[in-house]
Amino acid sequence: GIKLRHLFVSPHAEQRTFFYGLNFEWSYVTPSFSPNPVGLEVRPILGVRDRGWEFIVNPIYDVEIGPQPTSSFAPAARLAHEIADDTWIGVEYYTDLGPLGDFPTPNDRQHNLFGVVDFKWAGFDIDLGAGFGLTGSSDGVVAKTIIGHAF
Repeated sequence: GIKLRHLFVSPHAEQRTFFYGLNFEWSYVTPSFSPNPVGLEVRPILGVRDRGWEFIVNPIYDVEIGPQPTSSFAPAARLAHEIADDTWIGVEYYTDLGPLGDFPTPNDRQHNLFGVVDFKWAGFDIDLGAGFGLTGSSDGVVAKTIIGHAF
C-alpha cells in the first residue's frame, strides 16, 4: 500500500524544549491486508526535548473506511536519547485501545514495545525498530522500517 502524511509542527520545533504539532495521514492498503482499504489517522504531537533526551506522546485516532468501517484510539509514546548529531536511540510504546467508548478488556488490547534507532542519511529520515507484543492480542515479534523524506 501507500501512506501519505502531512505534518504541522510548532516553528523551529527542533530548537524548542516544548514542541507540539498535528499529523494527518491517508493510507491505502490492498485487500489482502485489510477489508477496509482506506485509512485516515489524526496524530496530535506533544513533546519535550532537553539535554539530549526527548519524550513524545501521541494520542492517535484512526479511522478505516470500507466494507467494515472501524475506528480506534491508539495512543503512543517515545523516550529517546541523542547519541550523535541527528542520531537517536530509544524506546517506543504503541497500544490500540479500540473504539472510543467501547474499549475491550486489557488482555484483548494490543500493547507493543520497540527498541528504535533514528538517523538521517542522504536527505532521508530512517527509523528502524524491533519490538514485541505485551499481551496475547498483540503481535509477537515485529520489525519496523520507516523511510521518510520532507518535500
